[in-house]
Amino acid sequence: NVIHATSSISRSLCHLKQLLKGNGLLVLNELTRVQSFSTLTFGLTDGWWRYEDGYCREPHSPILRASSWEDQLREAGFRNHRSFGIPGGGQLVMISESDGIIERVQPKIQAPRPSAVPVSKPSPSPAASSVRPARTPSGGSTVKATLKELIGSSLKLSPESLEEDKTFTEYGVDSLLVMELTKKLSERYGTLDTTVLFEYDTISSLSTYLEPLHQSVSDEPVADHEEVLSSSPVSISFDSTPAAVPLTSEPEAPSSKALRAEQADTGDFDIAVIGLSGRYPGASDIETYW
Repeated sequence: NVIHATSSISRSLCHLKQLLKGNGLLVLNELTRVQSFSTLTFGLTDGWWRYEDGYCREPHSPILRASSWEDQLREAGFRNHRSFGIPGGGQLVMISESDGIIERVQPKIQAPRPSAVPVSKPSPSPAASSVRPARTPSGGSTVKATLKELIGSSLKLSPESLEEDKTFTEYGVDSLLVMELTKKLSERYGTLDTTVLFEYDTISSLSTYLEPLHQSVSDEPVADHEEVLSSSPVSISFDSTPAAVPLTSEPEAPSSKALRAEQADTGDFDIAVIGLSGRYPGASDIETYW
């Protein structure tokens, strides 16, 4: 239930097809109807508005209806398409068979970067050469302690109650919390991919992955503010003729959905649950079920 949150459905299906052998089966579990709850929650994330192929999506949404999914799968070389789900339920499990023909996706070609401007630095002054080590994250706490602090804060649990070998899923960490935790960890250890918490899904395994990044942050020297101000100025010399950067096309104006995503990024949001509905085994409502 995530392929809709990619920029191009056809390109994503092509990538998935490369992972299958001939006659391999692709199983998709996807939303097929726009739902206010999904738009209200996942619409706060950048990935929800990342799509570039609005022609095959529902209006103002990344969701594809069932017939659009079937068209996209057929164009990507999948056959024997079957769908399973409750009629009108807004979500389907779809199974399609690969025809075994792989079309390579051409990578995007980027314009070459301009040549670097040479910078001549004078010998450092005694004051500037005196540096102090950067403070370690969370006042010198270990990586495991830092993870327990962050995860406990997000889940409203005490850090001491978190077990190091228990998976994040068992603690109720969903995709939205994964994005929140990834953002907080990136602020401490540098940019991290959102898949890290799925690949290393326990505090123990994640701390092992982050330990080298923690050491690099701790060992990096940082000059004092006053020492930087007292250092000698740096002279910069420019080439008489700067290198020209070829442009392949005119710069594109930001798209409307990019502007909407930028305007929506105004900080944290509090979400209140004001209603609940569902299907409960052996019960007609939630009170009877519990």
